[in-house]
Amino acid sequence: MTELIQSLDPNNPLVLAGACALLCVAGLALSLGMQALGGVLELISGLAALLMELLSGGPVAWCGCLALVVLLVGGGVVAVMLIQGLAACGTPEAINFCALIGR
Repeated sequence: MTELIQSLDPNNPLVLAGACALLCVAGLALSLGMQALGGVLELISGLAALLMELLSGGPVAWCGCLALVVLLVGGGVVAVMLIQGLAACGTPEAINFCALIGR
């Protein structure tokens, strides 16, 4: 590789054109890469700012969000309990819920 680089004549117009094209492609790739990195960092900083705004707003600002999370978790727990209870229908461990729904 070093022999190839040493054999190139810097005064040759083709070598100069190739070097310029290589620099242009490398600059374009760096530009696109920096824009993508900037977008990712902007997304992360936006999420962090939203979290900080929720936490610094006091108990009134995020009370509704907390209530929603509690309701969603509670609904998930009830759904899991119903699924497990329905799986026991028709077995000796059947619960009264099975009789309620007619199983």
